[in-house]
Amino acid sequence: MKGFTLPEILIALGIAVILLSVSLSVGTDFYQTQQLDNFSQRITGALRRAELMAMSSQGDSDHGVYFEQNRYILFKGNSFSSRDAQYDEIFDLPFVLSLSGLAEAVFQKPDGLPKESPAFCSGICQTCGQFTQRNPCRNQQGCSWNQPSRICSGTCLSCGAFSQESDCSNQQGCAWSLGQSGGTVVLTGGNKQINIDINQAGRVNVR
Repeated sequence: MKGFTLPEILIALGIAVILLSVSLSVGTDFYQTQQLDNFSQRITGALRRAELMAMSSQGDSDHGVYFEQNRYILFKGNSFSSRDAQYDEIFDLPFVLSLSGLAEAVFQKPDGLPKESPAFCSGICQTCGQFTQRNPCRNQQGCSWNQPSRICSGTCLSCGAFSQESDCSNQQGCAWSLGQSGGTVVLTGGNKQINIDINQAGRVNVR
């Protein structure tokens, strides 16, 4: 019986690797899309729940939802910083998703209207390792330039850590948002994103 030659084996392995790569890419894309749809509905549900809790004056308190990059928290109180933490409901995101945009949405009792939020710095701060030149590296909070190795290293502070417009605007990937009633929560997965809008009347819409 004639066996396979080395070129034939290499060609077969190459085809197998290509098919596996395509399958993984398609699978990851499908998973991200599925998780985007799933968690946009969950986040919308949490916002509407907070609104209903405020309208019913549950616990004689305002209620809201606080957003971090990898999780969101349903809380009781007129702000996340002054909340009653024992009532926190914490929801983690899968690793393929991240949140940006509005930092928190608070609904006031008893009308359920969104409370005006303070100005805030939001977005996804680029990691120090993404900067390959000294000056851009040094402009980032938490990053430092190693001259002999020509490496930018450190832990970049998240956009939400900056409380002044000038500090926020100097950071790559961050944007300063003025105080407003309502706003937009951005849910991102890969190169896709879903915007969850909260208007001044408290209506929540997904787009």
